[in-house]
Amino acid sequence: MNFLQLCNRLHSEMNDSGTGLTAVVNQTGRYLKIVNAVREAWMEIQDDCWDAEFFGAKPDTDPVEYYSRTDPQVLTEQLDVPFIPEQYQLVIVYQAMKKMSLSLNAPELRALADEGYSEKMGKLVNRYMGASWGNAPEEEIESTIP
Repeated sequence: MNFLQLCNRLHSEMNDSGTGLTAVVNQTGRYLKIVNAVREAWMEIQDDCWDAEFFGAKPDTDPVEYYSRTDPQVLTEQLDVPFIPEQYQLVIVYQAMKKMSLSLNAPELRALADEGYSEKMGKLVNRYMGASWGNAPEEEIESTIP
């Protein structure tokens, strides 16, 4: 998903009224909060304790340069795509939703965000850091069930 799609997914998950965002620039009010929440959530996720294999390559660099904790990817344009595989990108939406739900005093949204975040972040951590850092891989969990 690109930055705009992530923002619209957050809009949808929050059950916001309106048609959703058509751009990430020049927003005001509620839509600006959504854009900022998604951008900040991606920055926070990159600031976690990741190894070098986590970080993706910067576009159009020769020789290839990589993002890092000290030089993270910042989502600015609506077509910017986070460097993690798409199956993990909802972790960004759920992280943003956690903060938005606090400002709205919406515990039901916070609970949904916490659940979604835990699931997606566990899988992301397992992929890049191994099961010792996150949740046991699904096949390990299934093999321990009698």
